[in-house]
Amino acid sequence: MPKTILVVDDEPDVMKFAVLRLEKAGYNVLTAVDGAAAIEAAVSGHPDLILLDIKLPKMSGYEVFKQMRARPDLAAIPVILVTADASVSIARHTVELKAEDHILKPYNAEELFEKIRRHIR
Repeated sequence: MPKTILVVDDEPDVMKFAVLRLEKAGYNVLTAVDGAAAIEAAVSGHPDLILLDIKLPKMSGYEVFKQMRARPDLAAIPVILVTADASVSIARHTVELKAEDHILKPYNAEELFEKIRRHIR
């Protein structure tokens, strides 16, 4: 049975790239463009992994992550934090929040799939 990945990103080009690559690799893909939609999609879709952009409208990816970790039904889902801003200390935030991993946009497909394989259950 294929694994399901939730991609949370408000940039259409990034979303399109991620969805196409993930589906081609055999994953089921759910999408969300903001924090509230991400939480709703995670609750209803039960993804095996979440790719979560940290810069989202209305609610930051960090806040989405914290809300997900506070919910027993979502707390165990592995999360890879995503950012296009290399100046953000994403590595430090990944450790502080206890997220599984992080990746910079634009994605390197090989790096993305290696991180997914490492963390998906």
